[in-house]
Amino acid sequence: MNERIKEVRKALGLSQEQFAYGLKVSAADIADFESGKCPPSEEMQELIRLVYGVSEIWLHAGTGGMFVRETDNMNYRWFMLWDAGGRHDPSHLWLVDKIAGFSDLKVALLADIAAALV
Repeated sequence: MNERIKEVRKALGLSQEQFAYGLKVSAADIADFESGKCPPSEEMQELIRLVYGVSEIWLHAGTGGMFVRETDNMNYRWFMLWDAGGRHDPSHLWLVDKIAGFSDLKVALLADIAAALV
């Protein structure tokens, strides 16, 4: 699992510090997970899956796709998890997940509304 955690982080283009920020742990914790020194708890594994959209089967066994949603909607998820200061903010996750589930029509409508607000 340690190599797969590292693979997820690298696939997302995140440093250990950035990846850790989204999970509310230290970069040293991530280094320990990735090296196999300290395996992540079940709760931490669930958090990794929820925050970063990782497939449970892939995280445990390395089979199937890495991410639960390997679609264009994943781009909304990752873009919106960053706050204005350039920090990863998982508190936005509930909104992001709602938008990621929208149909193309709803996304277009939301884009029109956002454009009207600026």
